[in-house]
Amino acid sequence: MWYLDYWVDGQSQMVPTCDVVGLLKGSGAVAADGGVSLTMPDQPEGFIADVFIYADLAGEGLSHVALEPLASESLYRLLYRLMGLGNAILYTPDAAYPITRCDDTARHLPDGMADALGPPRATVGEEDFVRLLTAWY
Repeated sequence: MWYLDYWVDGQSQMVPTCDVVGLLKGSGAVAADGGVSLTMPDQPEGFIADVFIYADLAGEGLSHVALEPLASESLYRLLYRLMGLGNAILYTPDAAYPITRCDDTARHLPDGMADALGPPRATVGEEDFVRLLTAWY
């Protein structure tokens, strides 16, 4: 499972649900119980193309998103845009490092999170984010 969390000063950061929904719908997401379902267009025939993004979209804000891993560049680019909505960190317990969009995000993480996951790697742009996420495999 991959986790995308938003933090500010060690506390959960609530990002506007409407902004998250806007990005997801723009990617073809279909609302489902407990989140949204997406079919990624860049998957070769015979490969898994569907991903479920678990998120509580009922409230005005959210601070946590989870999803099953899927090797898909279009998914990576969507995650990059979602991360731009706040002080976000993308991680999985199996990865060598978590990913942030900027160095400043690390100071917002809760005490002990960087120690538990390893120091986050900040991207220098969308292409770098895709490269870092691809390296998780």
